[in-house]
Amino acid sequence: MKLQLIVIGLLIILLLSTSASGQSFSNEDCMMCHEDEELTMLVDDSVEVSIYVDIEKFSNSLHGGFECMDCHSNIEDLPHAEDLEHPDCNMCHEDAAEIYAGSIHGRTLEQGMKEAPYCWDCHTSHYVYPSDDSLSSVFILNQPQTCGECHSDQDLVEKFNIPISHPSEAYETSVHYQEAVQGNLNSASCSDCHGVHDLEPQINPDSKINIFNIPQT
Repeated sequence: MKLQLIVIGLLIILLLSTSASGQSFSNEDCMMCHEDEELTMLVDDSVEVSIYVDIEKFSNSLHGGFECMDCHSNIEDLPHAEDLEHPDCNMCHEDAAEIYAGSIHGRTLEQGMKEAPYCWDCHTSHYVYPSDDSLSSVFILNQPQTCGECHSDQDLVEKFNIPISHPSEAYETSVHYQEAVQGNLNSASCSDCHGVHDLEPQINPDSKINIFNIPQT
């Protein structure tokens, strides 16, 4: 009888320990919902966005070897809550995150401006590819569209007093972009001149396009 009580006690401790540590769900578990191409969610109770995940495209990306919960570690139950906390890219990308935090984008986000771009706004959420891969959102031929999501948005241009209103369209008419279209991928891209994670406005002495830094750039 005493042995049975000990065994029961150990089982209770094990169950409590498992419950406290949370569950781990596989990518297959997540895809039971996220394979639906019509799956969407509302952002700020107004903007409907797709939360469909192309698992094949994800598997071929730089993060394809990870489990969903490696980034979405706060999921405890399925189906999960709709208002999940965003993943913290800083867990792996500390150096880039530190540089970003000191940039105009990072400071603006820290000040509560939700329009400021974060990691996934430039690199996408699930389909992160090397910058020299044509599938990457930051590939030289794709940068005008990626940067233009914000910098060609006239509402944002006016709100944040951005001096150039259509930079992506202007860049696409330049000799730099035309060279890239013809196959010269060493031509200058948006990030080559303006920076990657360390972007600053032109008036900032640290900006790559500050008047005193342009020759070096």
